[in-house]
Amino acid sequence: MDMTSGIFIRGKLIGTKQDSNKSKVSGEVFPYTAIGINVPMTNSFGLKTFITKEIVISKDKLNDAAFMKSVNDNFEKDVELEIGVGNFKQMYVPMTSVLTVLPKSI
Repeated sequence: MDMTSGIFIRGKLIGTKQDSNKSKVSGEVFPYTAIGINVPMTNSFGLKTFITKEIVISKDKLNDAAFMKSVNDNFEKDVELEIGVGNFKQMYVPMTSVLTVLPKSI
């Protein structure tokens, strides 16, 4: 796996959540699981704040026991994660993604 290319997100892993989207056309409900990562941002006044990014975990990736254990074991730690961007600019965890715990605070 080539770790020198792709889209990565860095921040504090804050947890997972279960949610769903409802189709406006059919009314069908689509459940999903997502992880939240607080990403540091510095505004124009020089103040450091955080924005929480929601990254959807695909059904296939939910079945990746090693990945899910890594997520559950590393809440509140600074991490790096490869992400993909899908329809409507929704971020998701690709099958090749590995959660990397960063050695120090970012």
